[in-house]
Amino acid sequence: MNVSMAIRIGLVMLFQINSSCYLAHVAHGQASLLWNREPIEEILKRPETDPKTLEKLTHVKAVSEWGKTRLGLKGEAFQTLSRIDRKAVAWNVTASRELAFIPKTWWFPIVGTVPYLGFFSEARANATAEELKREGWDVATQEVAGYSTLGWFKDPLVSSQLEFSNWYLTRLVIHESTHNTLWLPGSVDFNESFASFVEIAGALQYARETEGEASETYKRKIAALASTQEIHRHFRNCARQLDAIYKSSMSDSEKRDNKQRIIEAFRLELERIRGNVGQQNQPKESFNNADFLSFLRYESGQEYFQNQFEQCAKDWSCFFAKMQSLKEPPANWKKQIKD
Repeated sequence: MNVSMAIRIGLVMLFQINSSCYLAHVAHGQASLLWNREPIEEILKRPETDPKTLEKLTHVKAVSEWGKTRLGLKGEAFQTLSRIDRKAVAWNVTASRELAFIPKTWWFPIVGTVPYLGFFSEARANATAEELKREGWDVATQEVAGYSTLGWFKDPLVSSQLEFSNWYLTRLVIHESTHNTLWLPGSVDFNESFASFVEIAGALQYARETEGEASETYKRKIAALASTQEIHRHFRNCARQLDAIYKSSMSDSEKRDNKQRIIEAFRLELERIRGNVGQQNQPKESFNNADFLSFLRYESGQEYFQNQFEQCAKDWSCFFAKMQSLKEPPANWKKQIKD
């Protein structure tokens, strides 16, 4: 998702059966999340529940109910909490061709073709990433912040997510609930970009209704989103430059040299932009095609979704009805790399 690039892994992991060892790993991880669920309502009633947990769970419950009534989101996610002993719910591995924005894909029942593999173990994710690198792929391994089985199970909030800010949690709940409302099999980019659009538009509406447009907290959210959009433009600009190089008549050696030069310039400029907007976290030491494909997966076709939303006079029931009527993504919903 737009939130920390959270990636759909629930059903993907459940149906990945390329090895009995892997199947055992994901089945155990999925089952553990489900077996350890506790109703949020019960946790909120316990006198020993600490104030921070009370605040976060109360907020999640409020956003979840608001999303159902005001946006028309479906599903029964985030009614329970599952405690885990790791820093993230899972890890995702994405791979791309070295000199083309072409992802390595896998096909599984229900979800269709997917451009990533998900793991409940960071060590297993890293081992798979190393194997793909040895095969010559550009590889990115990312923490998964959000989790959804697309409505097949009543997905819990996980304890690691209690560390998120309320704004982050608002976006997370809306994004994941959007996946429970609509998922087109085999169209990961469309699904993630659609959920990212609903995430931002919905979270801003929630903030307006609960905080007020004149509030300083709302103004800070608008400013933060503007800064994020500047970073997104930088990502798209670099991806566009790289794509032009890959599609050129240069030799592979020349393409590799230019790729290294463009990405290093991108990394340095990203550091400058983040410093200007007050983001203290430092960029990765290196980037590759898999990083850009992961970004584009969540940030494609936003103009299309905005136009459809406005054609519905920003009425959510109309907008979701239009999207749910689709059998597959429209041919013109995005450009692979756009300004």
